[in-house]
Amino acid sequence: MTTHPLSGSEAWSFVADLLDLPICWIPPTGEGTARILGSLIERYGLTGNAIPDAQLAALAIEHGLSVISADTDFARISEGDMAQPPSPAASVIAVHPAVQEEN
Repeated sequence: MTTHPLSGSEAWSFVADLLDLPICWIPPTGEGTARILGSLIERYGLTGNAIPDAQLAALAIEHGLSVISADTDFARISEGDMAQPPSPAASVIAVHPAVQEEN
């Protein structure tokens, strides 16, 4: 959480700059996304605000990505690689497996 959030245009500018980086991409939904999402919803009895988090988790699971988030909804999901950040100020981060191997 921040006491001075970015405006919508500032936030989008930040995202656009990230997307311009060669290591940054938005994982597309695939053939298994809906199946994985449905499985997560059923297994964990997810409802409400946990559904968008489950959608992100399903994408990460499908693409073999790690999700690092202070959001406790991700901590409920044991499939895939869901982790708490070292700092509560961190946000949602998905790390591509190739980047993980480099570090």
